[in-house]
Amino acid sequence: MKIKDFLYRHVVIAFVLLVLAGLSFGALTVNLFQLVSANWAFISAHGWLALKLGALAQLFELLFLGLLAMGCFVVFKLCEGAVTARLGDMKLPSFRRSQSRSQPHSRPHSRSNKDKR
Repeated sequence: MKIKDFLYRHVVIAFVLLVLAGLSFGALTVNLFQLVSANWAFISAHGWLALKLGALAQLFELLFLGLLAMGCFVVFKLCEGAVTARLGDMKLPSFRRSQSRSQPHSRPHSRSNKDKR
């Protein structure tokens, strides 16, 4: 069984995963660009000393957080596709009246401007 099929059949689980993945993606990426920029500026300004103080390890941690955020985004898009496909396939009740039914309270059609001439 494919993951997409499972999510399509269990739309509530897909929606919960959609919300969790979206919130996780947002939380992981809120300051990621600024932190990577500051880390890279620190490395370029101080060189070998910055690397000895742990800037390279921090850069790898930030890159890992970026990969984790992209994983959350992929889960979000997968769940979004399943939820929207399921909602698109739902049968909604028809609100149009049948043409064959008599309508006792309907008004007679008024004449248009062309008929009045």
